[in-house]
Amino acid sequence: MVKFNKAMNNKGVTLIELMVTMSITSIVLCLVLGIFFTGTKLYKYISDSTEIEQQGHFIMDFIVTKAMPSDGVSDVFDLNNASHYSKNDEIELKEIEFKDELLAKQEMHIFSIQKDDKVEGKSIRYGKSKTAKVELGNYIQRMQISPLPKESTYEHAKGIELNIELKKGNANIEVVKEIYFRK
Repeated sequence: MVKFNKAMNNKGVTLIELMVTMSITSIVLCLVLGIFFTGTKLYKYISDSTEIEQQGHFIMDFIVTKAMPSDGVSDVFDLNNASHYSKNDEIELKEIEFKDELLAKQEMHIFSIQKDDKVEGKSIRYGKSKTAKVELGNYIQRMQISPLPKESTYEHAKGIELNIELKKGNANIEVVKEIYFRK
């Protein structure tokens, strides 16, 4: 015959213990979720920043490889499609053309800034004939250009100063370069 011990502790969880446990669990859960969401935002910022930095440097390097060996600026247009070829002012660029004697007749290096509905900002495209079709990069907020030396016109410039501003999400980058023509 089995005897049961009546002195057994049958005490359960009290309401106070349950409330304290739930409070501590809620605080820990809020801290963990806060760290998770902060990490997610930071990851997105770093990812966006890295992408636009790579694009900005790629765009600038590509323009430098085409502009440096060229014979100079063939024409430059602002956002209103007005030519600034015989002027020396700093403009927000829409299109620039570089003449190069090594290219075929009627060809030049053309860089065009175009609105792109698929991405934040604008895209830059490159081509050798009348239209620039090859996409080089996205997320361009603005692209400014001025002739070098500052007092010369684009027609007689020895080079250009190019400033590209890119933005994706909360990340911004500005890439500035002075490009001098070799010819």
